[in-house]
Amino acid sequence: MSMEIAEPESVTYTNGAVSSSEQKILDALASLEAVGVTAPSKTQLAAFAGYSNPKSGGFAAPVAALTGRDWRSRAAARLR
Repeated sequence: MSMEIAEPESVTYTNGAVSSSEQKILDALASLEAVGVTAPSKTQLAAFAGYSNPKSGGFAAPVAALTGRDWRSRAAARLR
């Protein structure tokens, strides 16, 4: 039995531009939510966004940048 997963719509921060790294993380969050993971760990989010180490600056910096925005209250609050 094959299961198809619909490609989630890209999520874009509406009050300003986001970097490509931030967009990757927002897209990964949308993908995880599409498969029923509404409170991903940082490890899960990093993996879905294509990062091998959730503690790396390449992943942590865009998460930190998103943390200070409205995005924090909606999405980052669900991170474990």
